[in-house]
Amino acid sequence: MENRQVVLIKQSDYSSDSLLCSIRKAIELTSFDLTRVGGATVLLKPNLVTAHRPEEAVTTHPAFVAAVGRVFREAGAEVWVGDCPMGDISFEDVLTATGVGAACREAGLILRDFRTAGVVSRQGFPLSKVIADADFVINLPKFKTHLFTMMTLSVKNLFGCVESNKRADYHRISPRLFSFSETLVKIAEVIAPDLNLVDGIVAMDGYGPTLGDPFPLSAIVASRNIHASDWAACTLIGLNPLHLETLRAAVRLGVWNYSDSVRLTGDPIESMRSIDFTVPYEIDRSWFFQFAKQWWHNRLSPQPQIDRQQCKRCGLCFRSCPAGAIVLNKENFPRLLNRRCIKCYCCTEVCPHHAVLLNEGLLRRVAAWFSH
Repeated sequence: MENRQVVLIKQSDYSSDSLLCSIRKAIELTSFDLTRVGGATVLLKPNLVTAHRPEEAVTTHPAFVAAVGRVFREAGAEVWVGDCPMGDISFEDVLTATGVGAACREAGLILRDFRTAGVVSRQGFPLSKVIADADFVINLPKFKTHLFTMMTLSVKNLFGCVESNKRADYHRISPRLFSFSETLVKIAEVIAPDLNLVDGIVAMDGYGPTLGDPFPLSAIVASRNIHASDWAACTLIGLNPLHLETLRAAVRLGVWNYSDSVRLTGDPIESMRSIDFTVPYEIDRSWFFQFAKQWWHNRLSPQPQIDRQQCKRCGLCFRSCPAGAIVLNKENFPRLLNRRCIKCYCCTEVCPHHAVLLNEGLLRRVAAWFSH
């Protein structure tokens, strides 16, 4: 990944005409050669993690996906759109709730369910066969926060390409952020997307990936380099890029040289940069937390809690917990076994009812005191 150029495009809404122009401009400025895709299959990999409405800013916006698809179709490609939602939520339910299904069908794009396409092994990672079958992979992450990894951006979005049954295994094998981030980087390097286009038009800040708040960032981040893309995204919100553990992991693994500069092109970063964007817990920016979280991750991280008033007893959190830390009582209400919890927050991500709340805990409050 030698190209360290990142394109920033200011785009304030999902209006089809202006969005299409912005997408075309972003792709052109990355120097991606659209003439190469004529007659080829192009896979768009958005964030379709779970069934949330587009205005909640949990998933890649349907208009964004459709606009990218139209650009590649106009270039002569057959365009696929695929992902693997968390847990046992059906792909069709996610397509319906997010609006991506209707938008893609209207744009003439082909929908591919990663779960039913088969699995191929790439350098030991079980990936959806759709990845192998496509000639080009275009990464379309949502710009949003994440309670475990701090941010979900270009690298983290590709975890959805891993076979659904195996994703829980990686959480169990690598429960700490340090090792899990290295796994994410290795997967991203294996997939090696040809282009990354981040939907930051309406981003999510706060308690992401599903409990946060929509944030009007008005930005599209585009790059052929996946790590440069994440670096620029952090810079946009005033977050030290090396506070993002996946970028630190990329440095450790030798696939990202932080000393080399990233070249920003497109619209001025000042027209989009926001100092009001809130990562999950501002103390995550502090030197104290950066040091302490490597050693006391479980005690410093917020503890999930089940809200029985909100809970609909659907069992998604129980079936999706990689650590087996959630059990069901006789009434099918979930109960969290705190000692087993590895703080991956899959339960918060998969719950469509916002029934998994968070308790900061004493040590995190102490860490917050040190950061002021």
